[in-house]
Amino acid sequence: MTRKIYALPEGRELNGLAHAIETVLINEEKMDVQVLSAADGSYIVQGRAQNGRMTQWVGLDKSISVRLTPLGQGMLQAEIGKGEWLKKSLTMATSMVVLWPLAVTSTVGMVKQGKLPGKIDRVIQMYLAGIAPALMTA
Repeated sequence: MTRKIYALPEGRELNGLAHAIETVLINEEKMDVQVLSAADGSYIVQGRAQNGRMTQWVGLDKSISVRLTPLGQGMLQAEIGKGEWLKKSLTMATSMVVLWPLAVTSTVGMVKQGKLPGKIDRVIQMYLAGIAPALMTA
């Protein structure tokens, strides 16, 4: 899990940031996404690939969880979870012995999964800079 602290400029809200992340995950990553709000004012954004069981089995699925927590005094903390790394590595280890082609698909899945935290960080930075999600590119 990656944790970062950001300054939250005046006029920017955690709700808007959560929905900017949601927009990018839906439109660019083609993920199913849910946004949850907590009693402490934080938001949790969870996304997972819109794939079937077969894609999950061969290690091509991806998921991410982002928690946005207000720290007060115009600051926020973002915690970005990397998703299904253990399952992918187990699929890869098993596939090397039993079905070696799964090692290739698991590697592709791990690469895609590995890029998500960096992409979320860029979404956060761009939103805080005032750039709309529709203008963001990978």
